[in-house]
Amino acid sequence: SQVCPDIFKRFPFEVGQAIYPLVLKTFSRLQPPLQWKGGVLCELFKGKGDSSNVKSYRDILLANDDGKGIMRMIRTKLLPLASSIVLESQYGGGLNGGETAFAQLFTRVVCEAAKLQKLSCACLFIDVVAAFASMLKRIIFDIHEGDEAWLAKLAAAGYNKSDIDSIYAFVLDHSDMYSGVFGDCPKGKADAFHFSLAEQWYERAWATQDGLPHIIKVNSGSSAGVPLADLLYSLAMSRILSNLRDGISGSGVGSEFMIGDSNVVVHEASFVDDVVIPIVSNAPSLCHKVAVVCSIAISVFGMFGLASNFSSGKTEASVCLRGSGVKQVRRNIALDDGSIKVVHKHG
Repeated sequence: SQVCPDIFKRFPFEVGQAIYPLVLKTFSRLQPPLQWKGGVLCELFKGKGDSSNVKSYRDILLANDDGKGIMRMIRTKLLPLASSIVLESQYGGGLNGGETAFAQLFTRVVCEAAKLQKLSCACLFIDVVAAFASMLKRIIFDIHEGDEAWLAKLAAAGYNKSDIDSIYAFVLDHSDMYSGVFGDCPKGKADAFHFSLAEQWYERAWATQDGLPHIIKVNSGSSAGVPLADLLYSLAMSRILSNLRDGISGSGVGSEFMIGDSNVVVHEASFVDDVVIPIVSNAPSLCHKVAVVCSIAISVFGMFGLASNFSSGKTEASVCLRGSGVKQVRRNIALDDGSIKVVHKHG
């Protein structure tokens, strides 16, 4: 857009009259203009690390201001819908409080409860490589784009054809995610309408970048920098984290402890693309438990096309040991150069 934001602020009535026919067509035809589906890719400094290092930057999309204004309206309509779908442990994107302090307090409470019961505790922090840019649209939308790259990743990770076919069919099935969400009532129909419009916004998406002569077709990602990005990523994460919970529970490495007469099951906490998994156990079995949970996380995230980042300071575990057997566990960790070995079949 050649119209700067100040023009929108100073002349809202005039700009509204000019854009209204385009907005009307967008909603009546469920077809946003192609110009609104993309933008210019730019680098954004993360605010930490060496500014001369490319890893200190993240990608962001500078999109059309007209389209972003309409997208904000759609986001407002979809927020209650997303709140009814996501897990109670997701705190990003305005969901469940929408603040990092909630995730921090939850993690500290688990650690303090483990301390009171003299149990060992570990916090496994999961970091995803280029999370917003690599999000698979298939997780939440019925968009037939980018499947080849995703399936190639699964094959490269060591999955056989039968496994890949099963994963493909599972990810494409959205029935559990949206079960009972879209009803025949007016609200349900309105939610379905706005969700379909958001889906159209991410079909045939594109981007440009300074120095490149052509337009890039975007087959994955939630377009970080646009109003819908964090909300859609949180929806995708809700599905991934639900499967992560099932995997941890099914493998018998879940964490729980008694508070009064109640048995409390400990789940993960997340803020958009950042995930921490508190793990509670006795000292001798804690490292094994951390390794198994980490292996499950690699598998689950990989199944949905996301790769865990094992660079320094990214996917790591913070361990606090208590009780009998602590000296031996510390000795074993020291012999492994302060690391916990994770044996993983795929990825």
